[in-house]
Amino acid sequence: MRVEQHNGRYILCGAILPTKFIEPGQLWMSSGNLIVKVTYVKNGEWVYYSWEEQGEVRQYSKDSFAFQCRYCLVLDGPEIPADIQAAYKKDHYAPSRPGPGLGHQST
Repeated sequence: MRVEQHNGRYILCGAILPTKFIEPGQLWMSSGNLIVKVTYVKNGEWVYYSWEEQGEVRQYSKDSFAFQCRYCLVLDGPEIPADIQAAYKKDHYAPSRPGPGLGHQST
């Protein structure tokens, strides 16, 4: 998980967040610099969002994983919000035991 700056905005990259961190009103940016706005999250899984294209409002939805594969969360500044950082570390950086073929030999 990291913060990058694109077109004057800070974005959160390299992470799939728990859906509870996707909220109505948030802005997310695509790799093509399209900015979309989350309108709501349904059943904790489906993300509904909108954007303006050629003067018209477009709307679409994707499941949370597909949405986050396409878009990165726009942040207020260069720091990862503490609640997101804590949740990500808890879920993704738990210590694990090495298994066969992961650095030890059996005799």
